[in-house]
Amino acid sequence: MATIIQENHPGNQERNQRWTRLERSDLFELYGALHAQGVSKRQAVQRLDVPRSTLQPWRMYQDRLDACPTVVAFFHSHGGDILSRYGIERDIPAIGTAEREAWCDAAHHSNAVLATMQAEQKHIQWEHSYVAADKTFCIYMADNEALVHEHARRSSFPATRVTEITKIIDPTTAVS
Repeated sequence: MATIIQENHPGNQERNQRWTRLERSDLFELYGALHAQGVSKRQAVQRLDVPRSTLQPWRMYQDRLDACPTVVAFFHSHGGDILSRYGIERDIPAIGTAEREAWCDAAHHSNAVLATMQAEQKHIQWEHSYVAADKTFCIYMADNEALVHEHARRSSFPATRVTEITKIIDPTTAVS
């Protein structure tokens, strides 16, 4: 006979509260306003109902962001909204066996198209890609999915499937 262990202990949801990116952005903005008024961190987290242990990583993230003016300008140039993240699956036969020089050329071409789009005040950024035998899986941030498709059209890289990424989990999710 096995013992059943209850996964969700009473009160666990309250203790491990999660916020969406937009909620987190709004709360951090409110924290900044309270801090500017001279409110202590302890008082601010009580007013915002956010644990200090949660606020600290948010502040560290913002400090890293502030360290690079180009990144700050890009992410805050469109009214402070947070960009959505997209996964793009591209069917490209034999891409996994391509030479490094071909990948460099492709990245250079993609970056050039992105720079042109950004100069047009279109907010889209390539984060990175994973290369498999006959596919790539690219991660982009953009205002909307239409910009991802526009980049695919303008760069001539197929966008076989585009999926908005709404959550990210990793091994640390198990302990949080």
